Amino acid sequence: MKNIWAILLIFISICSCVKEENYLYKGNSILAFSIGEATEEFAYDEVLEKTITVDIQLIGQQQENVITSEIKLDETNLTLPEEKISFPSSINIPTNSSSTSFEITIYPDKLEEEERATAVFQIEANGMSMESSNLSTFVLNIKKLPVPDCNEDLTSYSGKYSITTGDSFGYSWNWDNRNDLWLQLDPNITNRMSSTNFYGWTDSQPVFFEFSCTDATITVVPITSYSTPGGYTFDITGGSGTYTPGGEITVTYQCSHPTDGDFTITEKYIKSVF
Repeated sequence: MKNIWAILLIFISICSCVKEENYLYKGNSILAFSIGEATEEFAYDEVLEKTITVDIQLIGQQQENVITSEIKLDETNLTLPEEKISFPSSINIPTNSSSTSFEITIYPDKLEEEERATAVFQIEANGMSMESSNLSTFVLNIKKLPVPDCNEDLTSYSGKYSITTGDSFGYSWNWDNRNDLWLQLDPNITNRMSSTNFYGWTDSQPVFFEFSCTDATITVVPITSYSTPGGYTFDITGGSGTYTPGGEITVTYQCSHPTDGDFTITEKYIKSVF
């Protein structure tokens, strides 16, 4: 009888171990950038350097030793000379950690007028106690903007607005009872406005649109991989709108999502005191 119970306990123990093992990551541990692409724009007369932070994730089991990874530029896709940017040659992921970050510094005073440049960053883990490494890439697009055609004083359009939001799926919201809905003029691009309350998300990633100085129209600035506070990611491919001297602005954002397809978000901004 005792032998039967011993065999049963051993069987339960084995089953328990197998069940726990199913939750373990079975693939090779790799390194990957947390995002694949970013764009930085600079005004035509901007000279102050700008630093951006790039996050790197360890996908798989954490390691008992420090992981050292090289940061390289893909020379086959390089259109940005290294004197216009700087970054560390290597980074470390600490022991028992799953992430790290490094900084890229951009020098706009080194950029040519209206220059468009791309740098493709790679990470390569040398000497990791892993079976494989990953050459994940991060694409940095840099733009030096031209001298703006519009130099009108549009500061009166900056400030608090009541906002009504709707989309092509049929949903709409009225945010009039909130008093913290701001639109801000860009400090470098005199006719560009930004909103950090897009679609009713407070403190969201900003969206941008630009006033025309020849008529009362508006053009939306495209954004690749716009991300909501809840993690929904889509592209803002463009858009258009109108504005009035009385401080009423209507903007339609053209959007695209791999699953949801093409759709629009329209917002109406009304300034109570202009």
